[in-house]
Amino acid sequence: MRKPDSTPGRFARLWTEFRNLLYSQRVRPLWVLGLVCYGLFGGFRLGLCLANMGSFDGASFPEIMRCFALGICYDTMVIGYILIPPAVLLTISPPEAFARPWFNRIVRGYAAVTSLLVLAIEVIGVSYYLHGGTRTNRAFAYYLRYPQEVFGHVWREYPLWFWLLTVPVIIFLLYKLYHHSFGKGIVHELPHWRRPAFSGVILFLCIVAARGGLQSRPLSSTLAYENTSNQLLVELTKNNCYELFQGARTLINEVQKEDHVLNLPKLKIAKPIVKKLYFQDADTSLGLESNPLWRRTETHIERKQMNVVFIVMESMAGKHIGALGYPHPSQTPNLDALCREGLFFSKMFAIGARTNKGMIGTLSGYPGLCQGPVIASKLAEGNFLTLPGIFQRRGYKTVFIYGGRPTFDNMDRFLTTGGVDQIIGQNQMPTKNPYTWGAPDEYVFQKAIETFDKMGDRRFFGLILTVSNHPPFKVPSGRVRMLPANSDENKIINATSYADWALGKFFRNAHSTKWFKNTIFVLVSDSGRAVALDKKLWIDAVGFRIPCLIYAPGLIPPEEIDVVASQTDIAPTLLSLMGGEFEHCFFGRNLLTVSRDNGFALLHENNRRAFVRGDYLLVQPPGGKNKPLLYRITQVATELVSDGELKTKQIEKLSKEMGAIYKMAKYVYDKGLYSPRPPKENGGN
Repeated sequence: MRKPDSTPGRFARLWTEFRNLLYSQRVRPLWVLGLVCYGLFGGFRLGLCLANMGSFDGASFPEIMRCFALGICYDTMVIGYILIPPAVLLTISPPEAFARPWFNRIVRGYAAVTSLLVLAIEVIGVSYYLHGGTRTNRAFAYYLRYPQEVFGHVWREYPLWFWLLTVPVIIFLLYKLYHHSFGKGIVHELPHWRRPAFSGVILFLCIVAARGGLQSRPLSSTLAYENTSNQLLVELTKNNCYELFQGARTLINEVQKEDHVLNLPKLKIAKPIVKKLYFQDADTSLGLESNPLWRRTETHIERKQMNVVFIVMESMAGKHIGALGYPHPSQTPNLDALCREGLFFSKMFAIGARTNKGMIGTLSGYPGLCQGPVIASKLAEGNFLTLPGIFQRRGYKTVFIYGGRPTFDNMDRFLTTGGVDQIIGQNQMPTKNPYTWGAPDEYVFQKAIETFDKMGDRRFFGLILTVSNHPPFKVPSGRVRMLPANSDENKIINATSYADWALGKFFRNAHSTKWFKNTIFVLVSDSGRAVALDKKLWIDAVGFRIPCLIYAPGLIPPEEIDVVASQTDIAPTLLSLMGGEFEHCFFGRNLLTVSRDNGFALLHENNRRAFVRGDYLLVQPPGGKNKPLLYRITQVATELVSDGELKTKQIEKLSKEMGAIYKMAKYVYDKGLYSPRPPKENGGN
């Protein structure tokens, strides 16, 4: 008689063995820990999504679903990395190890600490998103170098009672969860070759998850920009831990090979384009092949022997600045009045969204780079063209006055090696009660007047950086009418009003000094608003528009210049106003000789770039495959261009110019050619 088929029994035994293995102490901790992490990532993503439902106008349902689907892929990559250590330990260990208390403590401790760390990053990520409109990224990783400011800010956002209530509860819940989950199930025996084979399979799956699939390159965050123009959806798609890890990794390599990813042109193509963009009639090339931007500017007027005071105003931008022409009540009557009395550039754009970008653009005429803050780079210390350096060589006393710690952002090293003789910081302020980011503006200005009074008859270049108009927007009471601090909007209004009040008080006091009439003041915001006016846009270029004023009553007549301009144009414009001749390689021009339709500005935020040219705005997301978007831009809004032929021509033209500027800026930075003086010719190497 024929024996019955035993195949179903074999499959049943294999299924039973697989199920037992899945619930065994070798595998159960892995999927429990993975599910906890999925729950944390997904829960915070859903929470941010629900909190921003009003910003999804125009986004289709498939776009939103793709956000969550791709978000799970990024979550899986992080979880893959998290599971690699316990996967190796659990699958390769012999059965008797599981009976040891120390072994179980290691597994549970790793799971608890990892879960707590993920939760902490997600909580801090919410605060960072509310402040900057992005997930934790390279900038966040960079600022971890300065724990006093960063964790001081987090501490104010989440005070002591929050940590005392939440941390013990979370630790207790995690302990209970992992204590009851990990110890259940048998310790599945894997004799001989099966244990290393099984360990290899689990490790392979973790690695595949960490890479985001089996493709040749790991899954990139640039994929989030495909098939959507909504920046909020892009940020929701990303994973805080993944972005933080990638940001920290890129910080290791200061000079990065980005040309292919950014679709940058070859250097021989970029050089003539950049020369054509920046050279003016007053410029004569110095004939340097290595850095062809080196030129001599002859103003044909006698040089003015005047003091110069730069006031770089923290976040003095956005809809509350009356001089910028937004249809909102102005909170800056003092700044508005000054703009009516001086040379006001009404279409000035910040090069970036952070102070370190604005300082480089304003003081060095350099457009910055997406790869990181130039001001913190060793490549820029002592080998970077700066305005303080130019005035120092002219015999000026140069001084930097800042309400915070000058070591923050490496400002002290960059400035002292770049031509600043004296630095006055938080410890020298006339108040001993600074806030998170430093002394309130009124004390910074008070110290500035005291310092300038001591200069006597010596000419000086003064640089003042304010701090009050910065999250958490803590300012002294009793100076201006304060709104209840029960919303972020009210806090911004309060800080803006106070910063304007302090600015007005400074000028009222400065009027009575002996140096006032012989001083040119330059007022400019350091950056646009960190929180975008329109979160849906890849780059909210309108939010990058900032006030810029050159003010010298009786010497420079009032005028509004409505040419599109960049912070990089400030240095050559100021030096041209002061007369004489000067040599430089600024990525900027004298705005007083630029026609209204010929202005342009390069700006970037994190890894996204934009280029404003006249009435058009080109926005390029990261990744060589992602197509740029073209907008028409006004003072208060942008409108997507849909005209086919016009759109194609403008995108081609603006992409070529933007790519050339960025290529040239990156090249001279990487090669150390953006130097204080014209470099010796080296054949372009």
